[in-house]
Formats: sequence, structure tokens, C-alpha cells
Amino acid sequence: MDDLPLSGSSAAPGNLIEASAWEQDKENLRPLRGGRNAATLAHLYHAPVGQEASAELVARKAALEAERAQLAADLEHRLEAAKASLAASWTNRGPAVSHLVGLWCECVNFLAEWFPADASQEQQLLEQATTSLAEEPACREDWRYLQLWLRLADLVKEPAELYSFLWTREIGSTFAAFYESWAQYLELQNRTSEAFEVLRVGLARNAQPLHRLRACQDSLRAREEKRNAALDIFGDSQPLAPLSSGPPSSRTRFGIFSDARQSQQQQQQQEQPQP
Repeated sequence: MDDLPLSGSSAAPGNLIEASAWEQDKENLRPLRGGRNAATLAHLYHAPVGQEASAELVARKAALEAERAQLAADLEHRLEAAKASLAASWTNRGPAVSHLVGLWCECVNFLAEWFPADASQEQQLLEQATTSLAEEPACREDWRYLQLWLRLADLVKEPAELYSFLWTREIGSTFAAFYESWAQYLELQNRTSEAFEVLRVGLARNAQPLHRLRACQDSLRAREEKRNAALDIFGDSQPLAPLSSGPPSSRTRFGIFSDARQSQQQQQQQEQPQP
């Protein structure tokens, strides 16, 4: 899946960065969708050598902290201004919402790049970003907003409720990436039938780009057939039902979607004031 916009995940041409500058620290780096900015990594982890290494390290650390603080302050100032602008917008909120989504993306990418070994602050910021805009209709078909949610799904231990929330609120339901990510999670939970169902619904809804869903479906089918072939050796497998050759149907056969709707209805009932 693609990284969030504005991440700057590759170094500029003609400014190649030696991987050895941060090679010794790579085990402390957590994976990031779309890769990392090599220049930022070298900037953060490059350690000078020589007789004056200690003094230079102290100076570099102080300079990095000052640069990081300045960048953070600038982003925070711009974010608060965008929030205020949205709060003051009573009509035609779309442009203000779009601008705020872009700034949330910048803030999240800043934390991911400048704190590559710790995801706690990034997760907290993603939770703020996603929930603060959940009631904005303009966000439902914003690719960047969906990416914030899917990035959060990568960080939480159990994202089942997150996917159900997106489905019931119809957030990102026009994008193939939503169904692809959900199906991948279900496969990891050994819920292959439901993973196929999620992909089938995405195809029925014409989620774009369709070729990604078809490719994901084919890959899932191949992995399932490989697992079944391995189980056949021990005579302990069930044959995999063939995929329908006809057009995809919008009707679902499993309870994953109806369960999500039912969960939302129960939550709404609980939130209603008691007489």
C-alpha cells in the first residue's frame, strides 16, 4: 500500500546517501509503508569518528533537537490555524477539511520520519486525526484520510473494530485499498472465507482500482490452494469452494458486514440519553 502524501520517502537525485551511515541502527527502525527517507535517517543516525567524535556528537544532538523542535512547532501552529479555520466554516467546509487532512498527513509523516524507532507518538496522533474528522462527510472519499486510518490499523494490536467502523461509516469504501487491507488482516486471522467475501464486496462496489482487488483475490486464492495442498499430505483438508465466474454480487454470505452494522446500532442505542 502506498505511503501517505508529502512524505518525501526518497532522496533527491544527485544527493545519494550511503546506507552505511545508519546501517548499525537499522535493527531499531520499525517498518514504514512506502519506505523511509534515507537523508533523514543519515541525518539522525550518522555518527562521526575521530578524536573529536564526542564533542561533535553532543553538538549534533543539540542541533537535531533544535531542528526537530522547530519543525514540530511550525506544524503545530499550522495545524491549530487549520482547525480554527474549519471551526469557523459554517458553509462550504470542503476546502477547509481538505487542507486540514493534508496537515494531519504532514504531522504524521514528521513523527514517522523523525522518531523511526518509536511508534507511540505516531499512533496517538493518528487516533486524534482520524477521530476528529470522522463526522466530516467530505472525508469519506478522501484518499489521504483513508490512508491515515489504514496506517493506524498497522499500529493497533486488534484492528477488527477499526475496519468495522470504516465500513459502517462508509469511509474509504470507494477505494480498493480499504478492502485489500481488511482482507489481509482477516487472512492473518485464518478467516480466509471472510477475506474472500471482503474482496468480493469491493469488486461488487467497483472500488478503484479494480485490478488491485483482482490481483489480491488471485494471490489469496494461490496461497489458500498452497495451504490446502500441504494439508492434503496428511489427509486433513477441506476443498476450497470455487470462485463464482459470474459478475460479483452485492449480497454477502457471511456475517462480517451485518455484524459491523449491528455493532454500530448497539453503540448508537447506548449513546442515546436515558429518559
